[in-house]
Amino acid sequence: MSGYDDLAGKVVLVTGASRGIGFAVSQALTELGAIVIMASQTDKIFEAAENISKKNLAIIAPHVVDVGEYAEVLKLVQSSVKKFGKIDALINCAAIMGSTGPLEENDPLEWAKTINVNLIGTFNLMKALIMQMKMQGFGSIINFSGGGAASPSPNFSAYGCSKAAVVRLTETVAQELADTLIKVNVIAPGANDTDMYKIFVRAGGVARTVVTIDKPVTLALFLASNKSMGITGKFIHVFDDYVNFIPDEIGGELFTLRRVEP
Repeated sequence: MSGYDDLAGKVVLVTGASRGIGFAVSQALTELGAIVIMASQTDKIFEAAENISKKNLAIIAPHVVDVGEYAEVLKLVQSSVKKFGKIDALINCAAIMGSTGPLEENDPLEWAKTINVNLIGTFNLMKALIMQMKMQGFGSIINFSGGGAASPSPNFSAYGCSKAAVVRLTETVAQELADTLIKVNVIAPGANDTDMYKIFVRAGGVARTVVTIDKPVTLALFLASNKSMGITGKFIHVFDDYVNFIPDEIGGELFTLRRVEP
C-alpha cells in the first residue's frame, strides 16, 4: 500500500496474527518493509508466517504466546526488544467470540475466558510495552474494538463487554500518556469476512456494516505510521474520515466511546 513508506524498518508486534485481521495487517506491514513480530496462541502462527514469507523477503518473527498470561507476554516483549532493539508499534488483534446466546445460558468459565483474552490480553501487552516505549521516547498502540462495543448486540454479552472495556482502557491510557509521544487508539473494524464473523452469524448476529478486510488494515497502517501524529485516545471507525483528522479539532468527546461526532 502506498503512502506509508515510513513504516519500512519499523518493528511492529501484532497479536492474533495467524488469521483474520491480524494476518492481513501483518502481511501488509511486511509488504511495506516493516519487521513484524507475529504472535498467536496456536502453532498455526508458523504456517501463517511462512505463507507471508513466500511472497516477499520480509523479516518475520513468529511466536506462540497466550496473551492472557502476563509472564508469557513479558517474555515475548523482552526477547523481541533484545533481538530488534525496539518495538515501534503494537497492534492488538487477538480476540475470541466466547460465550454466545442469552446471558442466563452462558457458561461462567467461557464468559470469563472471553474477558481474559480480549480485555486482559490487551492490558497485558500494553503493560509490557509502555515502559519500553517510554524509554524509546515514542510508540503507537493500536487496539481493536468490535461488535457490541458502541451499541448492544443481544446474545454476545461477553464479547460486547470485553470490547467496550477495551475502548475505555484505550482512552484512559491515552490520557495517562498524554505528555509523551506514545499514541494509543482503538479501531472499530466493522464486520469483516473472517472466521469470527462466521461464528457471529451462526450465533444469530446481524452486522450493521460489512466491509472488506482492507479497510481495518489500512486504518491500522495509518495509526502505526507518522501520518497519525497527534491523534491519540480515539475510537475510530473504518468509515470515519480519519485521514483528515486535525488533532486540535478532535479533542474532548469527539470520536470516543460516546461516538460523538461533528
